[in-house]
Amino acid sequence: MTDFKTISLEFSGHVARLRLELPPQNVITLLMMDELRAAIEQVEQQPVASVIISGSETAFSSGVDVAAHTPDKVEEMLRLFHSVIRSVSMCKKITIAAVQGNCLGGGAELAMVCDIVFTSPRARWGFPEIKLGCFPPVAATALSALIGHKRAADLILTGRMIWAGLK
Repeated sequence: MTDFKTISLEFSGHVARLRLELPPQNVITLLMMDELRAAIEQVEQQPVASVIISGSETAFSSGVDVAAHTPDKVEEMLRLFHSVIRSVSMCKKITIAAVQGNCLGGGAELAMVCDIVFTSPRARWGFPEIKLGCFPPVAATALSALIGHKRAADLILTGRMIWAGLK
């Protein structure tokens, strides 16, 4: 198995556990994108039925690194991020997101493409990148199928955050 710097991958029985490990907010860097794609490739080669993707108690992920949104990096960032999203959405194993804490921007997009999402009542979901003049490309094309057009537009266009349950 590969030694990763920003994630961990463990196999136990018929389950793979992939954890985002870049404290404190599990920001998705370009390196993490490469590692996530490589980890999903490893999962595909193993005799497991499912992969659980999680973060920490305080953050599943607060999204893609703001520094990766600069004009000189945005094209590479989008290419890498979309390769991760394609890897997860086309994975032949059951993909499960276990969400606690912040699940924002690209982190929310990563969770939403999983087959199943379990979310803590203390999880906070949102797409705040619109406040930086960016839009969430995966959510812009797929979120309305999950929560309806009006609710998706509200979240994407306002950057408003929602809590999964009681605070």
